[in-house]
Amino acid sequence: MTSRRALLAVTLAFTLTACGFEPLYGNRQQSGDAVFNDFHQIKVATIPERHGQMLRNELLDRLNYKGEPSQPRYELKVSLKEEQREVLVRSDQVATAVDLTLTAKYELVDRANGAVLSTATPRSIMRFNVLASPYATLSSAEDARRRAAKQLAEDIRARLAVYFTSAKGK
Repeated sequence: MTSRRALLAVTLAFTLTACGFEPLYGNRQQSGDAVFNDFHQIKVATIPERHGQMLRNELLDRLNYKGEPSQPRYELKVSLKEEQREVLVRSDQVATAVDLTLTAKYELVDRANGAVLSTATPRSIMRFNVLASPYATLSSAEDARRRAAKQLAEDIRARLAVYFTSAKGK
């Protein structure tokens, strides 16, 4: 039984390499990882309001891990919209849970010529509880914003990685 599993694992590995499968963030160049080098060339523009600041900080952590670039090749422009919708309501019409939706529209712009290279509108929905204490509810909502910002930053990073990977293949 164990030898069958080992044989299956080896067969799967060879099948994936034969079809051209490559890890998205894997090394493709002798000089280092091309996607991460592209990430380091992105300047993340300021995003208004507190939830925008949270998203920008998450993006900086994921894209500019070496620090902000001194002469960026690209600029990432993001607009962010927040909506709240009561989803669980008691019989006395008091909400007990709210869905917080953050929608980010981004554009990756080539700073040399102003061309928009990639655009998308990812969305993150997080639920938080409405509690008896206003402070606890505020804290719960802030935590939902923080989680939504992290999820959006991961989504944007993945979409940019796909863009840069496909652009290199052309």
